Amino acid sequence: MDFGCRPLLLGLLLLLPLLGCSAVGADSPFSPRASLIRQWRRLFGSEQMPSILLDKASPLNATQVAVFSRYIVDGTLPSHLRAFCSAAKLLCDVKTPANVTSDVSGDADFESYSNKDFRRYQKGTVFGSDNFKNYSVDENVARDTFVRYGKDGSGTEQFTNYALSTNVAGSGFTSYDDNSNAGSGIFRSYGMQSNVQGHDFAAYGTGSSGVLHTFASYSEDSNVVKNDFKDYGKDTNAMSSTFTGYSGNSNVNKNEFKGYGKDGNGMSSTFTSYSNNSNVGTSTFKGYSAGGNGGTGMFQSYGESENIARSDFLSYGNDGNGDFNQFSSYGEQASQSDNSFRSYAKGNNAPFEDFSNYGNSTTSSKNEFVEYNKDAGGVDPFLRFTTYVGNQTSFKQYFRTPGTFIDYFNSSQASAAANVEPGKFFRRTNLAEGKRIPMPDIRDKMPPRSFLPRALAERLPFGSARLPELVRLLGAADLQGSMAKTVAECERPAVKDETKRCPTSLEAMAEFAASVLGKSAAVSTTASTAGWGKTLVVGKVAPRRGGGETAAVSCHQSLFPYLVYYCHAVPRVAVYDVELKEDAGGEAVNHGVAICHLDTTQWSAGHAAFVALGPAPGKIEVCHWIFENDLIWVARDG
Repeated sequence: MDFGCRPLLLGLLLLLPLLGCSAVGADSPFSPRASLIRQWRRLFGSEQMPSILLDKASPLNATQVAVFSRYIVDGTLPSHLRAFCSAAKLLCDVKTPANVTSDVSGDADFESYSNKDFRRYQKGTVFGSDNFKNYSVDENVARDTFVRYGKDGSGTEQFTNYALSTNVAGSGFTSYDDNSNAGSGIFRSYGMQSNVQGHDFAAYGTGSSGVLHTFASYSEDSNVVKNDFKDYGKDTNAMSSTFTGYSGNSNVNKNEFKGYGKDGNGMSSTFTSYSNNSNVGTSTFKGYSAGGNGGTGMFQSYGESENIARSDFLSYGNDGNGDFNQFSSYGEQASQSDNSFRSYAKGNNAPFEDFSNYGNSTTSSKNEFVEYNKDAGGVDPFLRFTTYVGNQTSFKQYFRTPGTFIDYFNSSQASAAANVEPGKFFRRTNLAEGKRIPMPDIRDKMPPRSFLPRALAERLPFGSARLPELVRLLGAADLQGSMAKTVAECERPAVKDETKRCPTSLEAMAEFAASVLGKSAAVSTTASTAGWGKTLVVGKVAPRRGGGETAAVSCHQSLFPYLVYYCHAVPRVAVYDVELKEDAGGEAVNHGVAICHLDTTQWSAGHAAFVALGPAPGKIEVCHWIFENDLIWVARDG
């Protein structure tokens, strides 16, 4: 074949739909979906491919696969990334240029507006009022830039329903409200229910006086959140900032506060319900309020019920005067909490530090205080820890003595057991008709994505050595950490008696299941998330293969731009189909799939299952539900 003719062939393929040819459509025999179904029949006979798999199949047609394959081969995919991600239903951070709006003055009402660049907007205005309502809503990619917006002015800006329900949203607030007087910025329902959020507040409000900023329901219910606050409120006077409902219920959030409130006077910051109920949360406070006078920091209900919480306070409040900081209900019910206070309030004069109900995490918490309040002064510094819980806490070069400790303790087995989510793990005896059982949160917290067709997935580099190349190809810089974790888990050597695979296509997953279980392999999952958070009643219980010991293949989602599952053969399990009702005489609200691991000898003694159920690995079986969009493969009965 003359490969020099490829551009002509691709052009002809693109013209086929216009000529009325259906051979390239999603339902044509040449489509990736049709190829997938043919492979399914070869592997499993005449069994129909279930909808739980077909719904995850690639929506691309044959033409698109041919075109995008060529883009991958010749290295031009980044130039066509927006079309690729949209057509293939992927998770990508697509950067698009914003339209420019410059040197605008006067009040304005921006409603149902999107993708703009505001430079020197409202500079020097007095009592200006702008309202950004329903701005960049339901966009695939929303990117807005506010440069030197409101500089030297005074007035009010409101951002309501900004970037709501978008796929990829990015905003840059650079030198926003600099040197302003009595300004007010309100960010309400900003970036909620979006896929990828990235906002940059650089030198926001620097040198201002009497400014009030409110962030309410900011980036909540989003998938990936990354926000930077650099030199925010630097050299300000009497600035007040409130973060309420900030990045809660998100999957992965990373927030950086660098030079926040540095050298400010009387700055007040309140973080309430910050990053609550998130999956993985990382927050860095570096040089926060350093050199400030009379600053107040309130962290209330911060990081509650997070899965994995990590916070670093570096040089927080150093060389300040009379700072007041309170951590109340910080990290409550988090699964894993890791906090580091390094050079916190070093050289501060008369500090007031109060930790109340801090670190009561579900399984483990690690807190490190290094040079905390070292060289601090004042006649009567106040340092108090009340109902402070931590499995591992260390104080190094701590100011004088570690203050006052009231009900300070390391979490006991009993308290840890009480904090494991009810119903997350249970025994086989709970699967009896009429039994009441709490239903845990089985909702899928990851963004909706599709598999790639095998022809495309195998052309993309997958592995730690070539991860930077894949990140560049897919414009996935904000996901690089999660992608690295996925690849590392896939490349990890299998443990004893484990057979594992990371399929990047449905074809690969089906082949792996067939290699372990044979032609009789059947896939299933819990029908829905209905009833989660409630105590339900067990209805009819149908054991697979008579309730006896069987083998299974369990597949769990990974966070990646396209669907990648971690699948492993699970020996010695029992699987049950369970009808779940809200009351004994009612209709079923859900049909759950439960898997019981009969051999737990290789499990860690610190596993949450034994924390909740006791006594130890190898002593009991452990059961759990198959979560939304996770999959279990078991050989069919008979």
